[in-house]
Amino acid sequence: PIVLVQPTDEAKLEALLAKGDTTYVRADVDGWQALAQSQAALDGYRASLDRGTLDGVAAFEQGFGALPSEALARAWVDTARLSKDLGRLVEQASTEVDLGLDWLAAAVSAEDDGVLLTLGMRMPGGGDTRYEPELFARVPADAVAAVSFGGTQEILDRVQGNVDLDKVSGTIEGITGVSLKGLTDALSGEGALYVRPSGEQVPEVTLVLRPPDPSKTWDTLDGLAGQFPHPLVRH
Repeated sequence: PIVLVQPTDEAKLEALLAKGDTTYVRADVDGWQALAQSQAALDGYRASLDRGTLDGVAAFEQGFGALPSEALARAWVDTARLSKDLGRLVEQASTEVDLGLDWLAAAVSAEDDGVLLTLGMRMPGGGDTRYEPELFARVPADAVAAVSFGGTQEILDRVQGNVDLDKVSGTIEGITGVSLKGLTDALSGEGALYVRPSGEQVPEVTLVLRPPDPSKTWDTLDGLAGQFPHPLVRH
């Protein structure tokens, strides 16, 4: 790892580094203090800069573009390259490593009433699947956790295209009581899952769905209801 900082007080940086057990090598690189655990790592970083940077790399700009601009922290991973690197590590094994993603991005943002975690990903050949989480307006204010998901149709199509559905459909229907097609139809639109106190030992868990065809979703939920020990309420 390489850490880049721009300290306003060099003495305080020296004092901070001296507190730990790890010895760091540092140098000024284009106005930044680059910290590494060895001179070889620092030399490797400089050599990498000479070969190019992320500035202008489309996948990187798309990843950060999918995240809120007012974020406390943002992260991006070239999962396509990571798949190749992992593949080299296990090239003697029979397992083929394919994460099925071009890139993965994440951000943490401060909100008036909490912290928002945003995730972005792109599959090979995938289009823009960003969406506005409108169903958050249906979540009560006393919820202790809420998760929104959307733009899932393309992911579901990809899974269906790479999985032997005949092989797993029967198993899923045996476990859940509904068909695999029914599940994918129900999850193909926007959804939100939230948890709130119920006054009992088990909290209240609610799933809110906005599928393309609500009538099919009712049939799916009716099938799922018979698989739970406690009755499900829907409306």
